[in-house]
Amino acid sequence: MRVYAVRTGALPENPRKQLRQFKIDSHEKIRYLTEDEERRLMSALDAREERLRSGRENANNWRERFGCQLKSDRRKTPFADYLKPMVLISLHTGIRRGELFGIEWRDVNPEHANLTLRSGITKNRKTRQV
Repeated sequence: MRVYAVRTGALPENPRKQLRQFKIDSHEKIRYLTEDEERRLMSALDAREERLRSGRENANNWRERFGCQLKSDRRKTPFADYLKPMVLISLHTGIRRGELFGIEWRDVNPEHANLTLRSGITKNRKTRQV
């Protein structure tokens, strides 16, 4: 494919012609978290969840004092928000970020403890089970 500038005569030849192609390492080393790294990550996630729950509790105390409608109690739910479940799924499955963001409830099968990654969200456009 010729560059537009070469076709129109603005350049005598394609300047990319002299560039060497990058060497790509096809044997990437897979890295897992160490036990210490995983422990620190879980500790940080737990601390974040506690901050969110405390913040909701404080906000509800204020709402109650001023007669406003209370928000749901985060202490009654397994997770305060979306982050910790997403990190846990990522750690235990190794799925890509785009795949993780594309998961819907219909993709979750708790009976068989697996996820269906639909062709629309996978990199190679093929459905797979994790």
